[in-house]
Amino acid sequence: MNGKPSNNSREKPPLKVRFLALEILNQLDSPYRTLDQLMEETLASSQLDAKRDRALLTALSFGVCRWRRRLDYIIAHFSRTPLARIDPPVLNALRLGLFQLTYLNRIPPSAAVDTTVEIVKGIAPQWVVRYANAVLRRAAADWRRVALPDPASDPTAAIAVRKSFPEWLVRRWLRRYGTDATIRRCDLLNQIPPVTVRTNTLRTSRPALIAALAEEAYVVEPAAIAPEAIRLGAARRAVHEMDAFRQGWFQVQDEAAQLVTLLLPLQPGQSVLDACCGLGGKTGHIAQILQNRGSIVAADTNASRLERLGRQMRRMGFDTVRTVACDLTDKAAADILGRYWMHPAADLGCCGAIRMRSGE
Repeated sequence: MNGKPSNNSREKPPLKVRFLALEILNQLDSPYRTLDQLMEETLASSQLDAKRDRALLTALSFGVCRWRRRLDYIIAHFSRTPLARIDPPVLNALRLGLFQLTYLNRIPPSAAVDTTVEIVKGIAPQWVVRYANAVLRRAAADWRRVALPDPASDPTAAIAVRKSFPEWLVRRWLRRYGTDATIRRCDLLNQIPPVTVRTNTLRTSRPALIAALAEEAYVVEPAAIAPEAIRLGAARRAVHEMDAFRQGWFQVQDEAAQLVTLLLPLQPGQSVLDACCGLGGKTGHIAQILQNRGSIVAADTNASRLERLGRQMRRMGFDTVRTVACDLTDKAAADILGRYWMHPAADLGCCGAIRMRSGE
């Protein structure tokens, strides 16, 4: 191996984009690294000016993650080396190449193969380069004829490969919901969701924010259920580059996550603990509902996430949030955080619990 791939700015943009996508995929196995975080950091530091290059980087990184199970099945068909014995960066490169062959119709097969071989040259010896070239060229010619698992004899494997989901999860859904509902669930989860933001009602209104975002995306519309949510489609530039974002008029948050906080009996002046707060989507919403009055403790084990959360809160104008790096499984957590009671709606938070101090 020759170390991590180079992303020298003198490289042609299409090749550089693929190097960057490979770096993102390679870092995903690191603890406490999420795809959203890596993508944001890479876009901020990569100096990719062209919108098409930034869009390609996003499509490659998210696409390989979304379809990894199916991609691995096809790679295994054409590879004489078992997947478990392939060096992880090389396997990620093969996934990138195959994803372009199978899902990105605007990229010619020759370009998908050649650019992937080029990035393998930067991370592996020559014999591995020849191996990668052979696998991808065989796949380019015959991937459509690969026989997928038979639904009649093995429905779990058939759905897992076709829809690119873990077999254990497909097996559980088949037991609970049956075949048709499981397939529908997989299809819905594989859809690329729109970017949804939550209006910071302490600084603006949803109609005013929609007007401010009208020039930032081709589609700007109120979401169907959450009262402060707005959906953006085909954005003209990255969210963090939008003027309204810099002014703290909104925070990116899925509509379903916005609904969770609305179930809590929050009142201005309360003291609230957001446990396992992550990047602070619900933290910001709580501060907003409390009208920036009272106090919020945002607790998480990851100090770097808490640092980013703090920056988000300052951007939004919330000064009632205190971050605490804390492991809630530690018996000392109660002494550090204080005691709170849990509202039943907190269980819907998925990534954490939201609690309110007893006696209030």
